[in-house]
Amino acid sequence: MMLAGAVLLGKAVWGWEAVGFGELDPPVTMRQAIPAVILLVMAIQTVFASFFLSILSTEARRWP
Repeated sequence: MMLAGAVLLGKAVWGWEAVGFGELDPPVTMRQAIPAVILLVMAIQTVFASFFLSILSTEARRWP
């Protein structure tokens, strides 16, 4: 997910660079940027959720 999001975001930035970092066509840009950001956020949430679940699955150690 993170790789796909980064590729889509890179494509959007590349398109922006193609117009000289000037004005963009909002519908076209949003069609590229929104899925890219959603994929990146989902990837980050997956990483944090797996970390949290791994913490919950560890057994508590008793101190002597």
